[in-house]
Amino acid sequence: MQEATLRQLRIFATVVEQGGIGAAARALDLTQPSISTHVRRLECTVGRPLLDRRRGRRAETTASGRILYDFARQVVEGTEDLRRLFARFGAGEWGTVVAGVQRSLAHTMLAPILVEFAQRWPQVDLSVHTGTLSRIRELLLAGVVSLAVVVTEGDLPDLESIFLHAEPLVLIASPRHHLAERSSLRPRDLCDSAFVTALRSSSHYQTVQRLLARAGIIGHPIAMEAEDSTTIRGIVRAGFGVAALLWSSVKEDVERGHLVVLDLAVPLPSMEVRLAYLPGRSLTPAERNLRDLLLKRLGQMDANPGRQGPVRGRPS
Repeated sequence: MQEATLRQLRIFATVVEQGGIGAAARALDLTQPSISTHVRRLECTVGRPLLDRRRGRRAETTASGRILYDFARQVVEGTEDLRRLFARFGAGEWGTVVAGVQRSLAHTMLAPILVEFAQRWPQVDLSVHTGTLSRIRELLLAGVVSLAVVVTEGDLPDLESIFLHAEPLVLIASPRHHLAERSSLRPRDLCDSAFVTALRSSSHYQTVQRLLARAGIIGHPIAMEAEDSTTIRGIVRAGFGVAALLWSSVKEDVERGHLVVLDLAVPLPSMEVRLAYLPGRSLTPAERNLRDLLLKRLGQMDANPGRQGPVRGRPS
């Protein structure tokens, strides 16, 4: 037995809705013989007449025809719904996105962009993992997240990444700190200052210490360690010590006068904000929309670390 095709079901539904073969032929821009052939094939498939073709009367559906019409309408509408769904999927308007964000970037730099994405594509289920650079890297390699925004010294081993912008590293202190009003500070001016740092066991701590050393800041006492930049910032705001943090994480506090950026004779090296992903992994349309939004927004960011002036050494 020949199987009914979607085309045959669509044509039969049009015959019923238009009230006859001639009207259906005009609506579908087909010939009447072609319409009749499709209807006869459907009748052969179901083994029953679908139309009452009495001469001189308008074709009417039989009991079997009415049953088939209801079925055909559901199939045609379901197919149209499916096409619309996949069109939305292809445009990135529907789907699931699981992204990663390094913790030091999540609350300041990334939050507005994630909100914008959720508002522009409300039908996309967006999940965001935050953590240390090491943790985000593990999630990428395990395939848990499809793309991630991290801050590094450069390329990441075993991962592909796109440079977004240079993020200044700044030394911050409370306005009450004895170095707050000093200008053109040199490394020797900081040798007795207590530092608040990330945990010494973290890769971020090691990175920051290397960058400080490149600026000649070494041998400084570490008075306290904390797991995240939010805690470090709060401790320094309370008047204890100095800290090296990303400009984006302290910008708001500096602008409100809660913190100051220490004026260094030689600015600290910048770090790189990068969009990382697993090599060879194809992104879904929704993931590509998030990628493109991140590239657009983060690539446009103006990093201006207060008294330290413009960012130097942006990669080409």
